[in-house]
Amino acid sequence: MRFLALLFVVFSVCFADPLADLLERGVPARSAVVGEEMFYIEMTGSLARGDSLLKHYGGAFFLLLDSIAGGWPLIGLEVRIPGSSLVLFREDVFEALSFLGRGADEQALASWVLEHTWVIHRDH
Repeated sequence: MRFLALLFVVFSVCFADPLADLLERGVPARSAVVGEEMFYIEMTGSLARGDSLLKHYGGAFFLLLDSIAGGWPLIGLEVRIPGSSLVLFREDVFEALSFLGRGADEQALASWVLEHTWVIHRDH
């Protein structure tokens, strides 16, 4: 019976609605799509709104980690905001998981993730 309960939790995390999960975490997401290589999120915000944007990006990143722990494949993260994308490649997500596994606290992990996030400017 305990195994079935654990299985239910894993499957509910794997097949949950990522957009609803982001909204529940306070991330102003407009869409969330899980692709083969990346978890794509579109949200409101701008690079000029630094602190709140980083808080929302962190929420998206930790949702990705929770989802991978729940059974998602290891994928990267791309957060699209008007004019830019914040990208953390799959290899960097793997390294972040390894960093966390070596005992890093959330603040150290967040700093590491920011140092490894690419900012790509777009015209539209």
